[in-house]
Amino acid sequence: MMDRQFTNSEALSNLWLAYACDDVTWYLIDQCDLHNREIEPEDLTKIQDTIRHGLRTHSVAQMWFIMWKVARDAAALSTRAYYSDRRATATIPGKIRKQLEIAEQQGELRNNWNRQQAHISGTLGMVFSEIFGIDEYSNGAAVLNMFEQLGGQWKPSGELDAIAEAFMRDTLELNTSMPALEAFAEMIRSGLTTGDALMETIQRNPALFEG
Repeated sequence: MMDRQFTNSEALSNLWLAYACDDVTWYLIDQCDLHNREIEPEDLTKIQDTIRHGLRTHSVAQMWFIMWKVARDAAALSTRAYYSDRRATATIPGKIRKQLEIAEQQGELRNNWNRQQAHISGTLGMVFSEIFGIDEYSNGAAVLNMFEQLGGQWKPSGELDAIAEAFMRDTLELNTSMPALEAFAEMIRSGLTTGDALMETIQRNPALFEG
């Protein structure tokens, strides 16, 4: 498990993008529910592709702001005589793209949109925060750049570094990152140090680290 170099920054980036995209999507759906809007499945797929694109530049909080704005605007459209509820809701994918274009041109997006009490960050969110210092206000471009630097420049300086390197590398390669990080987070919550938590996670869950 220790004889390969950790370079899979792309997989780590994709893991964060998937988590952050789900975080933003949850907020959009919640806002649509608030305004009695229901997004069609094919539109949701387009929206999530656009969200992932936006997260390569912006923070989750900035994307929440966009979701709040487009859901509110779609609700306002539906009150007009020539817009049905379905037609108004169908404008949301285009409105999101338009807001991202405006942000690119003007360079301004609110980044103080707070997480709702019912909208928890979850175990994976806690792990990203504890290990990498990433939260909903972290700039997407900076997050992805950090992962790229980790992949290209992380040089283990001791046994603990080697264990941490192998933990991330092997679970990314085996597509077991999510359960492995959740198990690690449970060890951290139980009061273990980072090193002890890594070792306990590996020892208790060998199937997550062996192909």
